[in-house]
Amino acid sequence: MASWILPVSRGWWDRLDVAAFRFLNGSLSLGEWWQVFWALANNRGTDVFSGTLILFLIISWLWGRPRDVQNMKLASLGALLLFMGAVIMSLHPLIIKWIGYAR
Repeated sequence: MASWILPVSRGWWDRLDVAAFRFLNGSLSLGEWWQVFWALANNRGTDVFSGTLILFLIISWLWGRPRDVQNMKLASLGALLLFMGAVIMSLHPLIIKWIGYAR
């Protein structure tokens, strides 16, 4: 990450960024149907739907287990989610301040 911030190597990262952008977004010129597909795929509703589907898959996987294993897996999942949330909430302001990114 330091190589991205330092001015010495920043030009290399910028060229790589532009090349990746053109490669990934160049397919949007293939037609309107492809643009509509990606517009729908990059929508908040699609994110909620896929997240809900993944949650139901995890719950169905847990319910197929014996009760003691099920409770342990649920507790582990809850602890993991709490830990991830705490890390994100505590590091996000520091990273934003360090990079100097303002929305």
